[in-house]
This record gives sequence, structure tokens and C-alpha cells, in this order.
Amino acid sequence: MSGEVKYKDVVYKGENDQIEYIWCEYKARLHTVIPPKVRYQVVAYEAILDLTSGTQQFRRDSKLAESSFKKTPKEARNIVEGTVGLLKKENIVFEESFGTSLRIIDEVF
Repeated sequence: MSGEVKYKDVVYKGENDQIEYIWCEYKARLHTVIPPKVRYQVVAYEAILDLTSGTQQFRRDSKLAESSFKKTPKEARNIVEGTVGLLKKENIVFEESFGTSLRIIDEVF
């Protein structure tokens, strides 16, 4: 197996009253079995809204859930949703993608 790479951070507005914001790190890992396959992981953290700089910024806080590496980003996201609640596309309040040489499939909601 090869190393993992973080390819995007997404902050979702929480669907329940317990967690206001959820920060998700999306990671990919190339498994070098024949043929090579990309697997996906999502790690969810509580996110804190920080307004001290005069702009809306989020900070990661405590880890809430972590999936194992799955065949698709959706499968990995579904694992953490069991702990943090639904992570819907319309609840995204921040998203940042990072370049990677791996071919990342689009996430399906």
C-alpha cells in the first residue's frame, strides 16, 4: 500500500442540536494491488466557527468519527454519518480542495 493524501476539507452545518458544524477531511490512498485501486476515507471532527479575525473561519476541534478506506467517497461518508448525522450537499458552508496526482472520483450525495 502507498501513503494517503488529503484531497479536500469540507465543513457542514450540523443537522442536530448537539453539533453545530462538522469538519470532514477527505483522504485517498492508492492500494498497489494488481490492478491498482484508489480507496477513500472520511474523518469527521467538530468544527468551531472563529470570527476573531473579522472573517468567517473554521477550526478543527475534537475527532468525532473515522471511516476505514472504502471504494467510493460516498461509502466512506456514510460510515461517519452513522455518528454525526446526515452530511448533505446543501449544508456545506466551506469547501477547499487540494491538488493530487491520484484520480479522485466525484462524490455522489
